[in-house]
Amino acid sequence: MRRNAIAALTLTALLAGCGSGTPHVAKSAPPVKVETTSVAFHIMPTKVPAGGTRRTKYISYGTQSAKIAIDSPGVPTTTTVIRCSYGACNGTVDAPVATDTFTVTLYDDWGAQGNVLSAGSTTQTIVKERANSVNITFDGVPKHVTVVTLDVASPLIGAPSTTNVHVNAVDATGYTIVGAGNYNPPIQLTLNDPTASTSLSKPTVDSPDDVVTLSYNGTPKVLATLSAALQGGAVEASATFEPANVSAEFAIPNPDGTPRDIVKGPDGAMWFTESGGLKIGRIDGNGLVKEYATTDAPSSIIVGPDGALWFTEVGQNKQYGRITTDGSLTEYGIAVPPPGTPTSATALAFGADGNLYVADDGNNPGVYVVTPATGALVKSYTNWGNAYPNAVVSGPDNNIWVAVSNNVAQIRLSDGFVSNFVTSGTVASVTAGPDGNVWFTDSSGKIGSVTATGSVTEYAIPRFVHNTYKIIAAADGTFWFTYGRGTGGDGGMCRLGHATAAGAISSYAIADCNTPSLAFGSDGNLWLAESTRKKIGIFSSFAGR
Repeated sequence: MRRNAIAALTLTALLAGCGSGTPHVAKSAPPVKVETTSVAFHIMPTKVPAGGTRRTKYISYGTQSAKIAIDSPGVPTTTTVIRCSYGACNGTVDAPVATDTFTVTLYDDWGAQGNVLSAGSTTQTIVKERANSVNITFDGVPKHVTVVTLDVASPLIGAPSTTNVHVNAVDATGYTIVGAGNYNPPIQLTLNDPTASTSLSKPTVDSPDDVVTLSYNGTPKVLATLSAALQGGAVEASATFEPANVSAEFAIPNPDGTPRDIVKGPDGAMWFTESGGLKIGRIDGNGLVKEYATTDAPSSIIVGPDGALWFTEVGQNKQYGRITTDGSLTEYGIAVPPPGTPTSATALAFGADGNLYVADDGNNPGVYVVTPATGALVKSYTNWGNAYPNAVVSGPDNNIWVAVSNNVAQIRLSDGFVSNFVTSGTVASVTAGPDGNVWFTDSSGKIGSVTATGSVTEYAIPRFVHNTYKIIAAADGTFWFTYGRGTGGDGGMCRLGHATAAGAISSYAIADCNTPSLAFGSDGNLWLAESTRKKIGIFSSFAGR
């Protein structure tokens, strides 16, 4: 969609001299002699600034001609047509020295033909021998509605709130109508909410800068659709309003903290990594947070067989670490070949052989097998071609399974043999399923499972937009995972997915589209690492469902 805008220009006409002027294009002569003066019209388009910020003065770049009609008391209307190029119009008209009404209509074809893009009028007293400014605010004529957005499409569940509605429309040449002028005619809004839990402040958007609000009364189970259409036309754009199924949120004290991974610790609290703040965090059921500093940026975190928390680090100094539930922290470096190679250790898992398997998706991608307590390198798997290990898990078959770009790989512990099983997209996460399979999420908008013998089955995610994140298994044999745009709450597409082992998938709105991890807590609820909001959230599958 082109963003070089349309309709609310301040049009300035400068009065120059007196006496009869020569119009740019021939027009009908007044039947009686009237004192006139020559008025110059300069209509200039202005681009929408970077980022689409609206300013007050715009005219469509698609303008090819302007029709200027002048009405003056006791004088027949005169009309002048000015030719324009890419929205720039320059010409002169003879205006009676009196109180005149100027009506300007802009067209997408020459000679005042084709589609009307915008129009405006004003009444101005023209005085001879003086520069006169004629200021006109144009009303854009919408051809199509392109976008409907809500400032907050998924507020926290159960809390009454109000959010602004924004509607974009384009003219007949495809330029977005912006500015202080009105939509002519207004855009019609329709709210479909069977629960009647939401309402609009009014049913029309009258201008690009019009403030229309959607109010929510706090009812838990709501899924409303807001649609926009031209007057009498079909729906052309819509947005979904769905409260986020988050019953509580807790802010991270560290302002740089960006929660990346979360797990339930042996002490019943939730432990998480803060990749932005170089800390390991602990949060209890009351939301009390403690933080422990690390040398490099922590990424993944798991519970080890020794009852401590183990985590990876992204950086030059350390690759993984161990922290006990009383906060005692130790970090380790891996002698990654060749010496001095930058590392990006992003995932880890303990193998049935007692070794620690660390996935590195950096400049020398590989899976490094180390002795946990020393960091001594036992073995490395680096022959992945152009693939990058993203995640690693010990599978139900006691082998190590790795998410490697468009493959799920199996490292057989008995002899170190590596098998690759192709998936339809880049695999983001793997987990051991209670059904004996390894389950994964991938970037093509699917989740899937791989059997121990490498048979791959995939299922499409409903309402998928962009980015899949972590998948975990639940005690009841089902699976939970997160997905969304990754940039914030837009269109209600911050989602938590739930899948049965048969591939039946449902989804719920959550507060943060960039929620890379989730884990079950001691309270039976899912705890969410909300990276963009820099909070830890609690999802309850029973909240109004």
